[in-house]
Amino acid sequence: MRVRDLELAVSEVLGMPIRAFREGDPVALSALVFADEGGVELKMFIAPHGGGHVVAGGVQVVTPKSPLGRALVGKCRGEECEVVVNRRREIEIVRVE
Repeated sequence: MRVRDLELAVSEVLGMPIRAFREGDPVALSALVFADEGGVELKMFIAPHGGGHVVAGGVQVVTPKSPLGRALVGKCRGEECEVVVNRRREIEIVRVE
């Protein structure tokens, strides 16, 4: 069952449409999100699977199903979101690519 789940995850990631985000577009699947959390720059890639992994350039993979992903999806540049998991986090979206 685990192998089947992993095969499905790989299939969904490979089949994920990669789109070009324009100024003002909200965070969605395949977005590269640059954000600020208390003066610390965050770089996150929104993907259907692989959440928690850090890839090239310190980019964290975030899934839309995670608390952070749910808070980010639909937000636009300049908007803030709050995430509470073990602690309260305030994150401002700086750029969406």
